[in-house]
Amino acid sequence: MFIYPDNLKAKATLWLWELRDVLFTVHLPATMLVTAIGLGISLVLGLALAVVMDESDLVRKMIYPIVEVLQTIQTNDILTIILIRMVSCLLGKARVNCLL
Repeated sequence: MFIYPDNLKAKATLWLWELRDVLFTVHLPATMLVTAIGLGISLVLGLALAVVMDESDLVRKMIYPIVEVLQTIQTNDILTIILIRMVSCLLGKARVNCLL
């Protein structure tokens, strides 16, 4: 037996099938546009940072250790580290030690 749109029993699937025109003509292009813009921004900033680091020894010595550490840390942990750092700046180090 084949599943055709007329024979769909699940409400969520039927609801998505009814919204297929809006999803594919409005939401999908908007999502792809935002993704392409983000990719473009990351490429431009990444290449600019690479050129600046290659040209300047001072910038390389300042930025390279940060880049190296960020590559070894998992993505989920970066947010945790940033949040802990922000809290330590706001509340002071004694209170942050209590949170850990």
